[in-house]
Amino acid sequence: DAFANADADSDGRLCRGDVKVAWIELFGYKPCRRELDLIMQSQPAVAGPTDDFVTLDTFRRLASARMSRLDADGQLRHAFAALDSGGRNFLRAEDLRRAVGLLAPRLAAGGFAVDRAFAEVDADADGRVTYRDFEFAMKFDPDQR
Repeated sequence: DAFANADADSDGRLCRGDVKVAWIELFGYKPCRRELDLIMQSQPAVAGPTDDFVTLDTFRRLASARMSRLDADGQLRHAFAALDSGGRNFLRAEDLRRAVGLLAPRLAAGGFAVDRAFAEVDADADGRVTYRDFEFAMKFDPDQR
């Protein structure tokens, strides 16, 4: 059990670092800072601050929801690969402009909306959108802010 393996002090709760370990064991990747923040903030309120640990029940709920989205993730990976025509494992603004130009030429004509959308998704403003940036943007729900 990923939770039990990561719960080093066997107190039935995972701190932020323990959640990373459990997530890596369960899903094979380290959650990005934003995803980890969302995980840590998902712990229901009890006495005192709740963003410093996650209980087994909360971890199971979040891990189950993540498992159910794995099929959708395959579709996202396929879409990302289609945009990443150079096979670089990241997208550039030119990749998005090219795709929008093919699918919505009028939108691409000005370029401003496409560049603005790219900048919004490029979390660290390095001119590259990684798969994690892309995934986060595609799954972002403004109602869960």
